[in-house]
Amino acid sequence: MSDEPLHIKLELREENEDGSATYTFICDDSTAEKLRGLAMEFILHCAAAKMDIQDALDMILKQGDSDD
Repeated sequence: MSDEPLHIKLELREENEDGSATYTFICDDSTAEKLRGLAMEFILHCAAAKMDIQDALDMILKQGDSDD
């Protein structure tokens, strides 16, 4: 994978009646392809570790909180 940064722009944030929000992002084709690759790699790592994807994401966020 290239060391070039991925450029992603938040185009729209829409708040929903239930309190959730919908986000729309824009990026070029190269960035979209790299993001798909990263997503697949993350999913395969979770599968290999027999870990639920949401649990893995929660662990990442918790690790970031513990560094403060």
